[in-house]
Amino acid sequence: MKIKVRFILDYYKYIGKFELNLDVPNDFRLIDLIDYIDKNIKNGFKEKLLNGSEIKYPNMILINGRRVEFSNNLNTELNENDEITFSPLAYFAL
Repeated sequence: MKIKVRFILDYYKYIGKFELNLDVPNDFRLIDLIDYIDKNIKNGFKEKLLNGSEIKYPNMILINGRRVEFSNNLNTELNENDEITFSPLAYFAL
């Protein structure tokens, strides 16, 4: 399935791209995406974003404009055409 991943502010500088279009398996979860980015795109991404299984403050992750803390957090399943945004600022809004 196809998803779009966006990187805001410091993450844009860190990754070197504003947006990625990825084709991922149907049962992909948010944590799988973070692992994929860490292993295939930018080593150290997971450590920069997470503290164990928690999102480091003040980082924020949005799926289709909604904070993941209000869904299933890192275990949120991704769907076709989802837009995932990584922001280093928790008060960032689209």
